Amino acid sequence: MSFSTPETAFPKISPLMKTLVFAGGLPFVFGALLSLADGSFLGIAANHFLLSYGAVIASFVSGLHWSREMFGKNSGYPLLIISNVTALAAWLALMTGGSTGLALLILVFAALLYIDHKLRVALSVTREFFKLRAAITALVISCLFIGLIAGL
Repeated sequence: MSFSTPETAFPKISPLMKTLVFAGGLPFVFGALLSLADGSFLGIAANHFLLSYGAVIASFVSGLHWSREMFGKNSGYPLLIISNVTALAAWLALMTGGSTGLALLILVFAALLYIDHKLRVALSVTREFFKLRAAITALVISCLFIGLIAGL
């Protein structure tokens, strides 16, 4: 098992990265508001809007974890396997649909944050990166929860 030191932890957060991360949260906010209005966007129901975008983003974050192992940032945590499981769980959430799918997607995002927490403890990611991931995950889970409750 090799661990990074705080000086070599990955990644460094740029202003552009922060901007893109929070811009990526905007469709979740839009989907939550759409859910509260019991609306649709371009003929797509609010819960499907949240599910489809959430599955894409969860798969993207899973890919970030997978790439850490692929490019030699070995954390001693089985990221290759876990990242595939989380991506498949996001796809299953999309395929399941409805409230069950949203609940599963909430669990997927919680699991992804837990993985980042484990990486933070192992000093494999920076404190700043983890704080950014925690903030955006709180926003995402809140929006998915609003969609879940609105759909009941």
